[in-house]
Formats: sequence, structure tokens, C-alpha cells
Amino acid sequence: MSFPPEIGLTAEALNRFLVTSVLGRPALEFHETIDSTNLRARELALAGGQEGTLVAAERQTQGRGRLGRAWHSPPGLNLYFSLILRPPLSPEHTTCLTLAAGLGAAEAIERITKRRPDIKWPNDLLISGRKICGILSEMEVRAGRADFVILGLGLNVNLGPEHLPPEIASLAGSLLIATGRPWDRAQLLAALLNGIEGAYFDLVRGRRAAILSRYREHCVTLGSMVEVAQGTTRRRGRAVDIDESGGLIVESLDDGRRITVDAGEVTLIKPTPLENP
Repeated sequence: MSFPPEIGLTAEALNRFLVTSVLGRPALEFHETIDSTNLRARELALAGGQEGTLVAAERQTQGRGRLGRAWHSPPGLNLYFSLILRPPLSPEHTTCLTLAAGLGAAEAIERITKRRPDIKWPNDLLISGRKICGILSEMEVRAGRADFVILGLGLNVNLGPEHLPPEIASLAGSLLIATGRPWDRAQLLAALLNGIEGAYFDLVRGRRAAILSRYREHCVTLGSMVEVAQGTTRRRGRAVDIDESGGLIVESLDDGRRITVDAGEVTLIKPTPLENP
């Protein structure tokens, strides 16, 4: 299946720019409308789908972000896709996979648009403080190993201010809003696959330290005051580093103790004068 010619997002258009060896190569599914590309990719993975299988859609009716949030998915403007990965990693190291995907996407966007996205830990991409991209990874564990990871990504490409619901109008952005011009979505999809594959291969080949070093350069969370919500517990502190497993190290405002955050909601906050160093 391919999208209408005027939309320009087809397998043929993608392959003009794609230089990957795995991502997007074994199988590609393009849908005009789907409930969720992550749900479809998971279905394919459970049936034995190969690593690198790509599921993309023009529109999602049940698009999801982190922590179960809905992902606004208007048709014909953005990129919504999911990949099947089968990383040779133990479950505790798959947080780094999520960070690597965010890094690969950020570097790809910078190469194409010349605008450098910030990364809000773990993998939200921001330009001028507005979220343009979210990444959702979902892991299936068997016999103590990661059997597969579904990596879903939504990138706001040609979304204009008029397309944003009021509740997210001050928070969300797009490449169009950031740069003032529309972008070829097939070229961007290929660039994202190329960039994510490079970072993913670096990770599984043991170059985790290099991935984390590059990630820190993009991570706007580091050095910032944050609020960490884990269940009913909320803590405030300063984000000081990323550990070797991809966890965020936060120094508590209350007692100076350092905690490592592996999961939960991390919000950037503006410090009051009493919280300044």
C-alpha cells in the first residue's frame, strides 16, 4: 500500500534516500489509517517479524505517547512509524536503546534542517522549548532477555499552529513552525531511519560510552531543575548526569542525596531564587 501521490510518502520515495542495512529493509507497511503503528508492529513481532520491519501511517486513531498519553495524529502532515528491533541486550540495558534512538533522531533532524533539537530525558525532542518529537519503546522479555523492542516515533513535520488543539498549542511545535518552511516527509523518514540505525549499531557493538557522551551534549535536562514524579511520590532536584545504564541522576534539593531515575515523569522547572546554586 502507498499513500496518494500528492502526499509523497511512498516506499519508492523513501528508498531514494534510505542507506540503512536493516531498518526499513525486511518489510514495510504503509497505512492510510491505523489504530496504532506500535500495536501493529507488536502483532508482527509476535508472529516472528524480522528486525528492521517498519510500520508507518498517515493517521493514527489511537496514537500513544509515554505514560499512556494520547499522541495527536492529524493526517498528511507528520510522521508516525514503528520499528521492530531485536537487540542482543539484557532488559536493564534497554534504557540506553531508548536514549540512542532519541540521539539518532536528533542528529538526523539537525543534519537535514540545520536546527539542533534539544533532548528532554529520556527522548522527547524539543526546538525552542516546544516538543516536536516523541519516542515510545515497548519491550517483550523472554527467558531474561529482550525478545524484541517496538520503537515508535511521532515527529511533527508540516503541522501548523492552526492544527494544534488548544490544550497543547503552547507546548507542541513542528519543523514547519521552527523553520518557517515545509519539509519532504519521505526524506525525513529516511534520515531518521539512517540516524537511528547508526546510533543503534553503535550501542549493540559496545560503544555505549560514546552514545551517552553524544547524548549528554543534546540533553537539555542536565543542569536543569526538575521535578520527578514516580507514582504518588514527587521530588525536586537538579539533574546532574546520565549513568551508564541511561538513568537520570538527580541531586535532591532537600538533602543533597543523589537518586537515579530509570522511569517516571520528569518535568523541567524554573528555579526560584532560593533554588539557584
